[in-house]
Amino acid sequence: MLRTKWEMILSSLGSMLEENPAFRWMNHVLNLSYNDLPHDLKTCMLYLVSFPEDSIIRKDHLLRRWIAEGFVMEIPSQDLEDIAEGYLTELINRSMIQPASFGEGGELMSVRVHDLMLELITSKSRQENFITTTNDLKARPGALEIRRLSLHFSNAEDDNVLGSMELKQTRSLIFSGIVQDIPCIRKFE
Repeated sequence: MLRTKWEMILSSLGSMLEENPAFRWMNHVLNLSYNDLPHDLKTCMLYLVSFPEDSIIRKDHLLRRWIAEGFVMEIPSQDLEDIAEGYLTELINRSMIQPASFGEGGELMSVRVHDLMLELITSKSRQENFITTTNDLKARPGALEIRRLSLHFSNAEDDNVLGSMELKQTRSLIFSGIVQDIPCIRKFE
């Protein structure tokens, strides 16, 4: 019963941020923080939508994915992983993402995204068609031009969301969930 009430609150949080005058200031502050980011950091922030809600995101995993996607700009005589770590540090310093765990030597091991920030970047990602998630596919069935596809499968019913969707333009597939539900790779060119 309590879980259901929390789920209702969380699902209505986005609309409350936009519609409720008491929450508009929060949305305004979050938007200002996001809009103040340089382009490279905005791209890295939007990429966090690809992780399921409440995820603890391993730092090394995230940095390698940013590099593989081409979000990290090369700087002569600097290692790409060092540049990517600089991006991550900047996002943490701006309180856009939160440290989640540290190693024995105090080294950052993982991060997470606050639910309010995730709501904002999910909305921005939809506007820019940056990443299409399982929830987007459920909410907007039909023809979508999918550039990056993030699938979060939690049950056998979720794998039906792809259906006959056109996936020829998809440049990356991000998957979490039940291994048996991974879509057929032949759908992606």
